[in-house]
Amino acid sequence: MLAAAAVSWARYASAGTLDATGASAMIWPYAIVGALAAIAGWMHLTARPSSARSVVAIAIAIQVCAALALPLTSNDLWSNVAYGRVAHLGGNPFEGGPALLPAGDAIRALVDARWAALPSPYGPVVMAISIASGTASDPWIAMIVWKLAMLVASIACVFAARVAVAGRDDAEARLALFAWCPLVAWELAGQAHNDAVLVLALFGFVIAATRNREVPAMIALALGIAAKFIAAPIAGLYLVMIARRAPVRAAAYAAALAAVTVAMMLPWWHGPSTLTGLWTNVGPQIGHTARSIGDLIYWACDPLGPDAQRIAFRAFSLVGLAVSGAIGLLGIVRSKKIEDVLHYALLFFLASDLFAQTWFQPWYLTWLFPLAIALPDRKWLELVALYAALTLVTYAAPIDPISNVAVDLYIGWRVIAGQRELESRSKMRMPITSATGR
Repeated sequence: MLAAAAVSWARYASAGTLDATGASAMIWPYAIVGALAAIAGWMHLTARPSSARSVVAIAIAIQVCAALALPLTSNDLWSNVAYGRVAHLGGNPFEGGPALLPAGDAIRALVDARWAALPSPYGPVVMAISIASGTASDPWIAMIVWKLAMLVASIACVFAARVAVAGRDDAEARLALFAWCPLVAWELAGQAHNDAVLVLALFGFVIAATRNREVPAMIALALGIAAKFIAAPIAGLYLVMIARRAPVRAAAYAAALAAVTVAMMLPWWHGPSTLTGLWTNVGPQIGHTARSIGDLIYWACDPLGPDAQRIAFRAFSLVGLAVSGAIGLLGIVRSKKIEDVLHYALLFFLASDLFAQTWFQPWYLTWLFPLAIALPDRKWLELVALYAALTLVTYAAPIDPISNVAVDLYIGWRVIAGQRELESRSKMRMPITSATGR
């Protein structure tokens, strides 16, 4: 992580700008970071931790080292800060995004041009942190404030993971699979993605839900949804599980969750267009492709012209929505205990990342860890860690999306095989009855 951080500073010294996109985006830093990721991934997957205390201590050191990095493989930090600056200056970041900033604003100049006019796709919890960093007009100060917040959230995730695995025979191994994961450290503390807030909320949910504490679990889900709306499917499955034994209580929780979400959005509400930025992340939009099978198909159809690309994009999006929807429905039918909720939420996001969505980024994998870490079978957590390691290495190969699709197909095969094995074991455990039912 120190070496990767040094690479980010070397890129800054070479390019002379904190903007990691456009002309300042170079191949050599990606190649070096990808090579370092391969070494770190091998060390992570073969590590044998001795105690939970040592895992936490080393994890904190890893997170701090990663936090020393400047924007390199992502420029999202500046969008987050810019949204907060818009709000600080009296604007609504859910209306026009960073483009609302004055033309000479130093932070606006660092935002990727693709996202300059995009209204905020994040929730009010993330917006609160953005405002804290956006009060500074100097990019360096704003960056430090934002990165410190994400570092604190990342370290808090490590402690939350320790609580989540407490009491298990393999607690140290489970904890290390998350806390020492190089992708987690690089994307959350290093590149300061706001997913650190979502992951922390998901850990809070897992800790509460696995201990049958429904109210704290719902509070954690509300905070997760208020960070990034992607937590909503998990809330849906959890409410279905509760509704099987207490439908009235589940309805009350659902109403409270909706009311809290609406209340937190009210200060920013300016009509249905308030959700424009959110829809960019949730719903497929033509041309919005990266690191996915959908991106590969869209790219392959380029010689056939824009019409063929649009048709291919819509077809793939429909198939992807059908796949995700089918897994979601299966989860609704089968979620009878918290392990079912976590398992089918994990399958839902895995299917989305691997096969369904057209826009994928490596930091999305951090969402999977809180779900996998509490499952009875550690193989799912090990598979997520392997997926994370391979995905981080793809930074070394500037052949997006081919390298990512290769990883997707391999991990997808492992996921399907794992689910088939689980289904087979479940059938073997079913009681055998005669034709008369005795």
